[in-house]
Order: sequence, then C-alpha cells, then structure tokens
Amino acid sequence: MAELLANGTLPESARAVIALGRSTALNKRDDQGRISGVRGICTGDTLRRLVARTLAQMYGPEFEEATAPAQVALGSRAGINAAVHAARAALELDSNLVLVSLDGVGAFDHVCRAEIFSRLNELPTARDIAPFVRMFYGQPSTYLHTDATGMVVDIVQGEGGEQGNPLMPALFNLGINR
Repeated sequence: MAELLANGTLPESARAVIALGRSTALNKRDDQGRISGVRGICTGDTLRRLVARTLAQMYGPEFEEATAPAQVALGSRAGINAAVHAARAALELDSNLVLVSLDGVGAFDHVCRAEIFSRLNELPTARDIAPFVRMFYGQPSTYLHTDATGMVVDIVQGEGGEQGNPLMPALFNLGINR
C-alpha cells in the first residue's frame, strides 16, 4: 500500500480518502499571552504522513543541494540558522541595534504549486516523487473544518500546502528558491 501511495498508482477512490485532511484551528497568542488570531494546521492520513516523511528523508540531501544556500525550512546551517546566529551576535555586540521580527504566517499556504512542480521536475532523482505530490497538490485541496457549533465547513485551497505535511518544508523551499 505504501509503495502504491509513493508512486501515485492508487485507485482514485483510495487516493481521495487518503488525500483528506483534518483541519485544526490553533490559537495564536501575542507577547502578553492573549489570543491574537488562529492558525490552522492540517493533519493528513497517518499512512500518507508516514510515506511523506520517508520520502522527505530519502530525498532530503537532494532537496538541500537544490535549494542551498537560501533554505528557510530545511534546517540547513548555511540557511536561516546562520542568519539567526549572525543577528544574535550583532545584537549582543551593539546595544543600539534593533531587530524587527516578521512572522511568515501561513507561508506554506502561499507558495505557488506550479513552481513546486516545475522545480521538482528539474531534480535528477527526487522528480520520481512527483506522482505522490501530484495526488495531493495537483488540484485544489479541500479541507474539512468543524467549527465550535459542530458545523462542518469545506475550505478549498488552490495554492500552497499543508503545515502538517512532512514534505512541505522541502516543497516550500523548491517553490520559493528562484
């Protein structure tokens, strides 16, 4: 089953079930601990997440090489971590410096899917996971959210990807790398 999922050859009915995700609204809090908004996290099927995590680990070095040095979600020491350490050192050395922090709220939601597929297609071996990625991001995604009253609301998303998808950090980096 995992192999059929990874290579994108599942029957349509099984793909549709595995493609479903449950949306959970998490409260965001400000510096004083007050609720300041909501961030939705989508959790996909367990088998789907397991396969995605396995593929992310298998192709991780290729994703890192393809997006280096400007990586913002893969944990590369040459990417955002280096910028954080440089900023910290500068702030410690000069008390007159001010750091302005911008939150990339919903960044995964706004990456262009066509660009993800374009860049993924350029990779020598990681391009093999395109059928798997296409099952979930090759058409608009529909997420089901149950509100406080118990009413189920469909949320349709045509770009971006899921915060809870283990492949999204790599796909996001591919999508914004140019």
